[in-house]
Amino acid sequence: MRRATPLAALDDQSPATAKIFWPEIAKLAQQELYLLTPDLFELAAEQTDVQAFQGGVNRVLARRYEELAHVEVELQNFAAAVRFYTEALSYEPNRAASLRGRAQASAALGRKP
Repeated sequence: MRRATPLAALDDQSPATAKIFWPEIAKLAQQELYLLTPDLFELAAEQTDVQAFQGGVNRVLARRYEELAHVEVELQNFAAAVRFYTEALSYEPNRAASLRGRAQASAALGRKP
């Protein structure tokens, strides 16, 4: 008999968590941001509370998108930086560093944030 993995059990044991987890994984895959998926797999394996899991997803993805935006700024890829800062803000709308970074990257492009 095959032993169930924690992720296989996710759908059965916590359908509410799975409804958060799998769409986020799909979104990252569509954006080809596979390097961000291990963080979500780790969170899914650790969390039992749905609200805590959603909060963790929001924090982790906001931070990681912000990190990607910082790299794009260093490369002077300001349009990509704006996109990544905007993604970070979709998870944590009041994240000061992302708001500031997006405004600066937008200014570098010659447009208002």
